Amino acid sequence: PEGIILISDGIYNVGENPAAFAQESPVPVFTVGVGDTSEQRDIVIAKIISHSAAYMGKNIDVEVMIRNNGFSGGKTTLTLSRGDEVIETRIIELPSNMREKNFEFSFNANREGMNEYTVFLLPLSDESIVENNRKSFYVRILKNKIRVFVVGGMADPDYSFLVRSLSQSEKVELTTFVEKKDGSFYSDDGDVFPKNIEDADVIFFVFYPSEYSPVRYFDVLKSSIEKSNIPVCVITGKSSLPNAVQFLSGLIPSEFKTASSSESYLRLTDTGIEHHIMRIAETNADNLSLWKTVPPFYFSGGYLLPKGESKVLAFVDNNIDIPFIICSPRGKRRYTIVNGYGLWRWDLLLNGEDRDIYGTFINNIVSWLTDKEDEKKVSVFTDREVYRSGEEVLINAQVYDDNYAPFDNAEVKVIIIRDDVVLERVLTSSGGGRYEGRIDVIEPGKYTFRGEVSFYDRNIGYDEGDFYIGSFSIEMLETRARHDILKQVAYLSGGNFYTQQGIQRMLEDLSRQKAEIINEKEIELYNKWVLMIIIIILLSMEWFVRKRLGML
Repeated sequence: PEGIILISDGIYNVGENPAAFAQESPVPVFTVGVGDTSEQRDIVIAKIISHSAAYMGKNIDVEVMIRNNGFSGGKTTLTLSRGDEVIETRIIELPSNMREKNFEFSFNANREGMNEYTVFLLPLSDESIVENNRKSFYVRILKNKIRVFVVGGMADPDYSFLVRSLSQSEKVELTTFVEKKDGSFYSDDGDVFPKNIEDADVIFFVFYPSEYSPVRYFDVLKSSIEKSNIPVCVITGKSSLPNAVQFLSGLIPSEFKTASSSESYLRLTDTGIEHHIMRIAETNADNLSLWKTVPPFYFSGGYLLPKGESKVLAFVDNNIDIPFIICSPRGKRRYTIVNGYGLWRWDLLLNGEDRDIYGTFINNIVSWLTDKEDEKKVSVFTDREVYRSGEEVLINAQVYDDNYAPFDNAEVKVIIIRDDVVLERVLTSSGGGRYEGRIDVIEPGKYTFRGEVSFYDRNIGYDEGDFYIGSFSIEMLETRARHDILKQVAYLSGGNFYTQQGIQRMLEDLSRQKAEIINEKEIELYNKWVLMIIIIILLSMEWFVRKRLGML
């Protein structure tokens, strides 16, 4: 093309100033300015700053930026609400004309899940635009703490260090019980065992059940665990194991194995190096290096071996056939087994080091056991959970085959639904089992989506999710036409700027533009053998004539 004609109001809502790219344009840009350049009398909610997630019972701090265009001060009402519930209303003093001012709210997070909050600025009597006086934002309220129960067969260092490490975590609500020799329990606050065991998010068994454990107590635990599908971590000990297998086999199908007792170091498996439970450093090399620094643990000579499929994360180093740390496979109620004791040494002997390896390891067990997301063959998700109105939504998918290898040849169809609006997109493959697609969604609200994956007539799987579109449009942030930007674009690219009334003059100017057209054509002589022979003959004849005439 010889040039570009750009008709615009000059307002840009996202990205960099277009004038920054105009100088690099290979052709001149002729801009035509439309829209009203006069200042609009408008007060606008320019920005809301808030955390995207918060814990139950904690305060959520919100910062609201108000911009004043065209008014000489004044007061109005600013309201924060959730649905029909008004959280706070206040009278505010507006910033000066063409200025911005921040206002802060702080309120309690008291409803678990995704919550939509709305900030509303009461319009002034002669305000020209009121659509930008309302803006929504979303905050996901998380469960305040993970409820962890620790049941110990004895109050030894492994039990004590575990309780101390868990009690130091702000994310954990801890309840502890230690078994007495008569089979009853000491509790951390004097309550009778079991105390609200079904409310637990994860249960640690430390050397429990023991040789003193009566069936009636363990049956209560087992019933609660099965009813509420509670994940379990079992740390075996010196004397509890034979009796523990008899009890635990109903929860974790397993058998008792024997080997010679020893003091040993752990050896990570390939699976363990990358697994969340064993992840104490960012890179695999650093992770492996750090685990080599931990002191040895004790192996009692007996160990739990789950029946069926399981993942071995670490072996007893001096015997590659004995699993030290084991976790559950895909799709099962989660469990972790630690076949050894003396792990408290990882904390005591490494005290003062840069990394809390023991504490990180314990917290990793808790977070992995309570993570509800299983490894799936199909995972469909958006790049963000909350968007502003007018923003583009990026949809991603990851697909694996039956052997959990990346699957690149599937058809991934995503259906997006909101009320009576149904949109459908087929994602394109980007390699490595990854797929992506984009969609422009204008209407605010909650959208659900379902990704369905197939290969010819075979169903591979599906995944579901949701995302949210805020009610505030980015087009409402700037309402005055920016002809100054259009002038910059035209000047820097070598074009001209015209007003709406000057379109005829632009057409006349363009018709007088002279264009120099250069056509180039290359002929490769070495590929034209006939032409080459003719040229050689002519040159030879010229040489012969010149030689005969004495010109050489």
